[in-house]
Formats: sequence, structure tokens, C-alpha cells
Amino acid sequence: MAEPTWIATRMLCDPQGGPDVEVRIGIPAVLEQPDCWECPFALVEAGKEPVLDAGHGTDAFQALIQALEGIRVGLVNTGRPLTWIYMEPGFTGFTRLIPFIFGLESVREMESFVEKTIDRQAREIMEGKRQIPQGPPIS
Repeated sequence: MAEPTWIATRMLCDPQGGPDVEVRIGIPAVLEQPDCWECPFALVEAGKEPVLDAGHGTDAFQALIQALEGIRVGLVNTGRPLTWIYMEPGFTGFTRLIPFIFGLESVREMESFVEKTIDRQAREIMEGKRQIPQGPPIS
């Protein structure tokens, strides 16, 4: 894989004092095979060479979605509480996406559960029964 053109980056810190990690995602590109795209991404630990990887799909959107899932899995696999600025320790902003491999009915069921949970927690916040979690201020 040639050096990608990065279109977005995010710095994550380790509240336990480990090295920072920069997350990078590149421009999806069509491959030589029909209906085959890839979207490059990298998790770059400070002081180390970037390790490139890619999400793949039948179009640019699927490749991009697969790259985001690859980033999430890669961050979980570090076993470190990497943290996005101002967030609580361990929150990177790369959350689990709803898988569509199980079909439309399954997707709608999972989306409904997520929507109901969001509505309930938003109500609890407005009623003062729940606080929005926040990380420590950055000095």
C-alpha cells in the first residue's frame, strides 16, 4: 500500500502515562477488482513507525465504515485506556457500529434499542437523575 492521503486524524492520550496514539484515516480508493474498495487507516504510537491497515467494501462507504470498525477494534486491542480530549478515560469516540450482516429486521431491532436507551438517558439528564460524564480538564 502506497502512503495514503490522510483526510482526518485524532490524537488520543493515555491517562496512565503511556505514549499518545494518533488515529489516521485516508481517502477510500477503488481497487483493480470490480466492486472492491479500500479505505486506509493507521494507529500511530508516538515514537514508532505507523502500521497501515485498511477497511474493504463493495463501495467507498462500506470501506470507510469497515475502516472505522478496524480503528475501534485496534484501539480496544491495545488494552490501554486511550482517551479523546476532555472525555472520560477510555473513551476514544470510536464506538461500536450496528452490524448489518444479520439483515434489516435485526438492524431495526438494534436501532430501536439504541433510540429507546438514548431517550431514557436524555430524560434522566433533564430530570437531574443522571449527569453527563466528563473527563478531567486538559492542562
